[in-house]
Amino acid sequence: MAFLPAAAAALFVCACSARPRPAAPPPPADPLEAVVSAILKKASDIPERTLAVYDITGVSGETSPEGRLVAERLTSRLAASGEVRVIERRRLEAALKELSLSASGAVDEAGLARAGFLSGAGAVVTGTLARLNSGHELNARAVNVVTGDVIAAASALLQIDMAAGGGTVRRMQEPRPAPPAAGPPPPGWKAWPGRGRFEFSGGTIRYCLEARQHDYLSAPKEGYYPGVLLEREIAGEKWEVEVSADYAMSGSGGQWLSVFVWLGEKDARPAINDGTLSLIARRNQDSGYGSDDFTMHYEPGGELAILGTAVRNVRIRRDGKMFSLYWSADGKDYAKAVSVFSPGGAAAPSQRIVLGGQAFGAAASCAHYGQIKLNGRPLF
Repeated sequence: MAFLPAAAAALFVCACSARPRPAAPPPPADPLEAVVSAILKKASDIPERTLAVYDITGVSGETSPEGRLVAERLTSRLAASGEVRVIERRRLEAALKELSLSASGAVDEAGLARAGFLSGAGAVVTGTLARLNSGHELNARAVNVVTGDVIAAASALLQIDMAAGGGTVRRMQEPRPAPPAAGPPPPGWKAWPGRGRFEFSGGTIRYCLEARQHDYLSAPKEGYYPGVLLEREIAGEKWEVEVSADYAMSGSGGQWLSVFVWLGEKDARPAINDGTLSLIARRNQDSGYGSDDFTMHYEPGGELAILGTAVRNVRIRRDGKMFSLYWSADGKDYAKAVSVFSPGGAAAPSQRIVLGGQAFGAAASCAHYGQIKLNGRPLF
């Protein structure tokens, strides 16, 4: 009977060795796929299907190791596609030198196009790399060297690590915020679905952003999606809306939190692009460009008042066909920011107070609306 344990062991080993190996994890997504694909889709529009790739610079034209690395990766990806011919960089550098332009640094697009033409390229790929809180935003474009027209353009969110060997470029992940809190909007208010979230609790409204939401849109466009909107219908030819809010700004890329009065068609989604007139007050922040402010303006085509970050109180007034926006840091002393005389806005069949916002990258910014009043009467 001594053979039984050995046989059992052999069977055990055979059973284990027969198990299939777990599948290898899929390769990481190409972080430059969107940019490369956009250019290759327009390859037939590139003269002679020949192009050159220039340094990807900062928004102010400065060069950086990260920008040069991205340019190198773009060059390799485009050359490997076999759909276009990529001019060697030394030929572009020689053309820049011949034109007495810098081979590395701030060169305007017209000079770059001339250098591309001299190097034998039909198009030049250039762009900018803006630093975000958790990565970089790449905006790239291919420019026809003869006409100066943009043939293709695309953007990508990247994480760049210069310490890893020769440097790595990965797609930046955009974490989604927590799901919306359960529960309806305040009584008398309506919620339009979209990206972002809100919570009505303790007599206040908390509105938080989500990546790629936009309060100008009613349908997806260019990588953005409609954001959740909270609205309250108002009426009359003479009124005053007063808003008190605190803001907690956090996240990467350009973003804003907005409160506005929208005037437009009955039953329409109050997206800013779809209104007859929108009177907008918003808290803005863009980590890539280093901006941080509060602005007031009107759409379409209104003047922009740029204010400090201390703004906490907003008044939006209508007096017949005249509409005005006021601001205050303490809720006591108000100053006028902008005004507009708008017969079209006055004739709009619907008037609404709206809460919304926009975010490009990963966002965690929130607005806490302590009170919103209409003619001195609280609306929640």
